[in-house]
Amino acid sequence: MNSATALSYYQPPGLSFSNLARSTPAFSDESQVIERKTLESFQENGFLFYCNWLNRKLEEAFVDDWDGAGAKPVSNRAVCTTAAFLTKLEREPIPFPELEADNDGWITLEWYLSSDNVIHVSFGPSGVGTFASLLKGLKNYGEFSVHNKTIDEKVMVLLRTFESLSLDKNRPNS
Repeated sequence: MNSATALSYYQPPGLSFSNLARSTPAFSDESQVIERKTLESFQENGFLFYCNWLNRKLEEAFVDDWDGAGAKPVSNRAVCTTAAFLTKLEREPIPFPELEADNDGWITLEWYLSSDNVIHVSFGPSGVGTFASLLKGLKNYGEFSVHNKTIDEKVMVLLRTFESLSLDKNRPNS
């Protein structure tokens, strides 16, 4: 992505979604109900957290021509679908992505290891998600619904592959 066409926000290395949201085995029906209600509350609050976080990070991209080259503003719907995706992703051990506001009004999340190991997941005003990746020399792209309770399986496979590659990169050679 060209810096003239996107606002990019770097996240420090090692920042990842909290593993605290991962569920643990429950031993009674009552504890299962409490765990489910706690997770539902966390997810609802997580959604609001991500909406607020995205609004702060992308503040200057909510107006026409925010880049001085005719960029379209980021829509509230793009913020909401991105926040919903991040909330669902929070339960996975996936590194936190970089965030970009694109000049077409879309929001892109980017996971980058190298020029041949990268994933883009984008959300626009239509509420549809798109993905494009290059991992281990294989290209993959498509659209997915963000209205499901879980993240699209094709996207999760790509993100888990990325996570595996990032772990391999950080392992010392044996």
